[in-house]
Amino acid sequence: MNEIDLAYVAGIIDGEGWIGIRRKKGLRNKLRGYSYAIGVSVGMANDIIPQWLCLTFGGSVHKHKTRQANRKESWYWQIEHKTALDFLKIVIPYLKLKIPQAKLSIEFQENVKPRQYKYHPKTEEELAIEETQAVLMHSLNGKGA
Repeated sequence: MNEIDLAYVAGIIDGEGWIGIRRKKGLRNKLRGYSYAIGVSVGMANDIIPQWLCLTFGGSVHKHKTRQANRKESWYWQIEHKTALDFLKIVIPYLKLKIPQAKLSIEFQENVKPRQYKYHPKTEEELAIEETQAVLMHSLNGKGA
């Protein structure tokens, strides 16, 4: 991908996108019944850019229907885990506003260790680090602690 396209993608992420750490339900960790995953998403009123992002970087596109009469339906592109890590490493040099979120997401994902067993619980230290990073990301995204 050329630099112009990467700068364009970074502008979309800075303006219309979200970079964060999501709390996901599931049994990945039996101790707490949920886990965390980094993610990147973009929501727009039409599907052209979300579909292009999906074709270019992977992930998925979902249509979000609104229940409010005065709002349009929207389209969301999203990626998680290693796909989000690879994407962020490519676009971080071109970001302007969301550099702290991208750096924290990269750090978070690089510290995720592959599990020998699918439901092998994380250590208390790993859990504490994930919780701390999630709270920090929450504050970076303007939602307070």
